[in-house]
Amino acid sequence: MKVFTAGDKSRAYCYHCLDIVHTTILLRDVRFSDGQGIAKNILVGVCDDCGSVVATPRSR
Repeated sequence: MKVFTAGDKSRAYCYHCLDIVHTTILLRDVRFSDGQGIAKNILVGVCDDCGSVVATPRSR
């Protein structure tokens, strides 16, 4: 399994764009799906087209 670091490029499905898109792995604060908190400074895949978080890759 590939381990990602900030700045890496990848591809993933974006539910906002409804397509497979290019992504950039970045550190971001991400709200929990239930809206009850925020995970701070985690590594995520961000859609290069719309900026949505599309993945949470494995990291070290």
